[in-house]
Amino acid sequence: MGIPEVLISEWQHFHWSTYLPNEAGDKSGTIILALKEAQLENVKDKVGSTIELRNAFVSMKGGYMRVKVDQWGKIAAAAEEDAVAEEDVKIDEKLSDELYELVA
Repeated sequence: MGIPEVLISEWQHFHWSTYLPNEAGDKSGTIILALKEAQLENVKDKVGSTIELRNAFVSMKGGYMRVKVDQWGKIAAAAEEDAVAEEDVKIDEKLSDELYELVA
């Protein structure tokens, strides 16, 4: 089973990055969703809609969390019964804003 997420913001293109960041969220909070340009075709017109991420993973960049979907993952529109209402997204809980440090 995948993770239903609601796309919150428009795509931002950074010419220096191989991943394009966007914010996605659900009832537990929001996180940066970093996708490659080729993956944009599946989601670029779905801002405000619920998408499903399969085999997604969290990566750390500079101590901050990002969700990525690589070649083994899949991004698709979520089934209607899995849809998350945009007003149910906990936008004040930004998981990517929290700095995590490696403790040895």
